[in-house]
Amino acid sequence: MTAPRAGVVLDIGGAPGEFSKSLDAPAPLCTLADLSTVWAVGEVYEKDIAGLKRGASTQVSVSAYPEQKLSARVVALSDALDPVTRTLKLRVVLDNPGERLKPEMFASIRLLRSSVLGIVIPSSAILREGSSAYVFVQKSPGHFERRGVTLGRALDGAVEVTSGLNGGEVIVAEGAPLLRVAAP
Repeated sequence: MTAPRAGVVLDIGGAPGEFSKSLDAPAPLCTLADLSTVWAVGEVYEKDIAGLKRGASTQVSVSAYPEQKLSARVVALSDALDPVTRTLKLRVVLDNPGERLKPEMFASIRLLRSSVLGIVIPSSAILREGSSAYVFVQKSPGHFERRGVTLGRALDGAVEVTSGLNGGEVIVAEGAPLLRVAAP
């Protein structure tokens, strides 16, 4: 039997000598796939879907090739959350030169966000008192000023500062609690 298009056989559902009529067959005789591109399907937690849209940039890491980071874009988003996991399904399409990526491989999809300029500082730089947050800003070598800041989102050990700091200012990233005692 000749395949209708080029590809690889992923599954064979028939046995040698088996008779099958295409309209009566409960399962396909075989499954063919073109592996020049593959889909990576993932889930995004409900709390992380703000601003997510088709065309968003992603970086995909495959367990089999941990040193390789693959760039792709979101091509499809589910229209409803999974009520059990509280996640939204997404799909990206990856080019697959050499067909190194195989169906059912485990991968991680990382959404690349923030095309907006902002200030992000290490979480260790932030000191809290009640509901307020502040940092120590260097005014001159050895002299620091306590400054209140408004915080945004937390991002992998860092926090977005929405107000209270200007770009280029030097802050104390570690050891700030030691300055708390000396500051007025």
